[in-house]
Amino acid sequence: MLHFFKFIIDYQNRINRRSYIKTHSTTFLILITFIVALLFRDIVDVSILAGGLSLILSLPMIYLIAGGRSIKKFIASTIMGLLAMIIAIIVLGIEPIAAIPVVIFSAVGLLWKH
Repeated sequence: MLHFFKFIIDYQNRINRRSYIKTHSTTFLILITFIVALLFRDIVDVSILAGGLSLILSLPMIYLIAGGRSIKKFIASTIMGLLAMIIAIIVLGIEPIAAIPVVIFSAVGLLWKH
């Protein structure tokens, strides 16, 4: 019986930890989007950047929702996506095609071994 309660408590802690990560990472990206919106006055550029920022967290969030347990993989995927977005904007400019490297590099970040 004690083992069952320990399992429930461990499960609740994992859910709280995931919720904490999701909330804080989303809040961080909202702040970045707000700052970018202040810098760029063209609504199309802001929309493209906001879409790219959303894509940065798409694969890491899917990983967590699917039951992923490694926070290091989540962070690695997020950092790889952010680096890909920065590099794509430098190389390609603010274009919708810049979203493709973000998705590819986020997937590569999920392959991280801890």
